[in-house]
Amino acid sequence: MTLHVANAAVDRSGKRILTVETLQLRPGQLTAVVGPNGAGKSTLLSLLTGDVAPDCGRVTLNGRDLSACSLSELAERRAAIGAPPDLAFGFTVADVIGMGWLHGRTPHHPAFQHALHSVLEATELEALAERTYMTLSSGERQRVQYARASLQLWPIRDIQGPRWLFLDEPTANMDVAHAVHLLDALQARANGGDGVVVVLHDLDLAARYADNILLVCEGQLAAEGSPADVLTSQRLSAAYRTPIHVEQHERLKRLVVIG
Repeated sequence: MTLHVANAAVDRSGKRILTVETLQLRPGQLTAVVGPNGAGKSTLLSLLTGDVAPDCGRVTLNGRDLSACSLSELAERRAAIGAPPDLAFGFTVADVIGMGWLHGRTPHHPAFQHALHSVLEATELEALAERTYMTLSSGERQRVQYARASLQLWPIRDIQGPRWLFLDEPTANMDVAHAVHLLDALQARANGGDGVVVVLHDLDLAARYADNILLVCEGQLAAEGSPADVLTSQRLSAAYRTPIHVEQHERLKRLVVIG
């Protein structure tokens, strides 16, 4: 279930804002998208989800163009999380999470209730289930959106193969503990065979958790590869236009990025 981009570009107001010559993402990996503000990271994510169609080139999932897939087909295979939305009505946390359920059963069906409670437990949102969504902090709303996406991708027997989860800066408003908990969960999902693509501003978290790094700079995919290959002091300092130090930390036994 490979996600492949070939000679794709996105234009806005007559200007080319993103170009990707070739990119191949495989399930079973956590891919982090990094780069400075305005580089094209969110546009790349929208291209990969099928929410934005390329103005030229192709984006395919298992050889099939995303543009040829219906919204229901895409919803069964991938979930996308952006900035937490404002809601006009007094939905509870459980209500918002339940909006991700695709499988046609009523909210009182045992299968739905089992899935909902499992997701609430996994995301540590059980105590907030009956809270009104709009009373939550930004970080708590982000956790709710992840839970909604998890419910959307809840495994059922008639949908085979890996799923894909795309997240745009999911840790931006989270404290350290919840950010680490979320990335632990995303890493576990990737280790279980799903594809995970996440935009991260925190380069050290990207180095810590990602199997694969995409560095986007000035509307181009500037580099792709392992954290050790992509996250070098020279490359990051040039992309961000500020000194960035990268080293292999002996005690932590991992790559450390210090901006």
